[in-house]
Parts: sequence; structure tokens; C-alpha cells
Amino acid sequence: MDDGTQARLGITGDRPDAFPAYVQEARRFYDTIADDEALQTTLAERGITAESVTEAQSALEQLESLDQTQEREKAEAQQATRDRNDARRAFTDWLSDYHQFARIALADQPELLEQLGIAVDSA
Repeated sequence: MDDGTQARLGITGDRPDAFPAYVQEARRFYDTIADDEALQTTLAERGITAESVTEAQSALEQLESLDQTQEREKAEAQQATRDRNDARRAFTDWLSDYHQFARIALADQPELLEQLGIAVDSA
């Protein structure tokens, strides 16, 4: 395969590590083959059929779809974590206010504070 064909296929140099760049490069590779009959003929001589290229394109589409699903679920999980942390902070604030109110309201009844789980200083 000549250098020009290798360049068109994007098979020169290093492979990208980032997933989007990797997918883009793979798509370029398979689309170039699918659109070039002479290249298909050359590759068929080496056992790479048009059908296998089509299957690879389908697998690539499925891979992209799965990646999009994963990214969406990751974003949903991050939002759920933020929501949980916000709720925890709100509850902690409420509980702090409750403890302060209970300490004032039950200042003369330390045994009730202890029953509520509020530590009482023994002086």
C-alpha cells in the first residue's frame, strides 16, 4: 500500500488515546475503504471483504452508542451525587437547628435531651 493511500486511511503515525479521536480515526478508515472500489479490491485480495468493512462500521456505530449511553449515565450519577449531597447538607442544617431548639426548650430536663440523643454537659 502506498504512502498516499495510508495517509487517506489515516494509518500513519500514532493512534490517538482519547476515545472521540480514536472513533473518528476508525470511522475515517472504514469510510475511506467503503467509498473506494479499487481499495476494496486490493483489500479483498488480502481477505478483507466489503462485508467485513460494513460489519466493522456497524460495530463502530454500536461502540459510539454505548459510549454515549455511558456518558449520559455518568452525568446522571454525578447529578444524583450532587442532589444527595445537597439533601445531606439541608438535613444537617435542619438537625443543627433542631438540636439548638431542643437544648433551649428542654434546658431544665436534661434526661429528655439524652433520650433524644443529644449529649448533655454534666456540670
